[in-house]
Amino acid sequence: MGNDIRLKKGERLKLTKLISYKEAAYFALSWNTNRYNGKRDFDLDLSLVCLDEYGICRDDRYFIWYEHKNAPKGALKHSGDNKVGIGSESDGDAEVVEIILSKLPDWAQSIAALVTIYDHRTDQHFGLVDNAYVRIMDSEKNEKIRFSLSEEAHVSDNVGMVFGQLDRINDDEWEFKAIEEGSNNDLEDFIEIYGMNLYDVVEKYAPHMLKNQ
Repeated sequence: MGNDIRLKKGERLKLTKLISYKEAAYFALSWNTNRYNGKRDFDLDLSLVCLDEYGICRDDRYFIWYEHKNAPKGALKHSGDNKVGIGSESDGDAEVVEIILSKLPDWAQSIAALVTIYDHRTDQHFGLVDNAYVRIMDSEKNEKIRFSLSEEAHVSDNVGMVFGQLDRINDDEWEFKAIEEGSNNDLEDFIEIYGMNLYDVVEKYAPHMLKNQ
């Protein structure tokens, strides 16, 4: 880890002082579920959504999730779904999204990092998640920023989390804010909250889900 910076809830840090605006940055999620005794996979999902100044995603191609992994021009690239987390920190990151800020559209004024529990039902929630953190790395995969979920966020009411947000300061400067805003919103709820149509998104990127209804 070396010179990485540990943030607490509410803190901000100018990302482009640490990582070049034109180079790739990597946004990674890790977790384990040692507190969970159930028999199903405990699947946390990392999603990134680009928002305009009103908090709306104008183009769902810039909503990156496990069924839609690539934004136009390579601005965002998702590594793919990890359904079980990691055993220990030495196992690496569970899910990673590559970001190239210079390739984002002008309307994108922020990028919200969402963490949701897939198929949570009644027996899975953030109260059972251990060692959850997001970290941002430079193009060489050197860790620059880390934000770990606090104990206060480990509650049974939380099945979705706005973990953090990247905000555009001007054309080529961005900062990261550690948010940790838990709720009972799942990924479907967030799609609607950010101004997208749930049916359209699923039909376009995951039509097999509609067939399974």
